[in-house]
Amino acid sequence: MQAVSSMERSDEESENSSENSFNEIVTAAMAGGYAMMSMMTVPPQVNYVYHHPDITGRQWVDNLLANRSRCFENFSMQPEIFQRLHAILSGGYGLASTREVESIEAFRHVSLGSWDSAISEANA
Repeated sequence: MQAVSSMERSDEESENSSENSFNEIVTAAMAGGYAMMSMMTVPPQVNYVYHHPDITGRQWVDNLLANRSRCFENFSMQPEIFQRLHAILSGGYGLASTREVESIEAFRHVSLGSWDSAISEANA
C-alpha cells in the first residue's frame, strides 16, 4: 500500500512540476510579447509647450526663429522664409510697428491667423 501511495505522490509532483513549468513558459512568453509590442509602438509626436512666462511677443518670435524645427512647427516655414516674407510685407505692403506691437509680432499674428483660417476652411 505504501508503494502505491508513494507512486501517486510522485505522479502528482510530476504533474505539479509540469504545470509549474508550463506556467513559467507562458509567463515568459507573455512578458516577451509585451516587451516586443511596447518596442514596436511609436510614441505620439507632441509639440511640447515652451513656457517662458515673462517674455514679450518679440522675444517669443526670436526664440522660435532661433530654432528651425520649432519655427517650422509654429509657422510652417523656415526662419529665412519668415524673415523674407516679413521684409516683403513691411517694405512693400505697409506692415509697420506701433508703440504696442513691433511689425514682426504683427506678422506673427497675421501668419498664425491665416494658418488658422486655412485649417478652418479645410475642415469645413
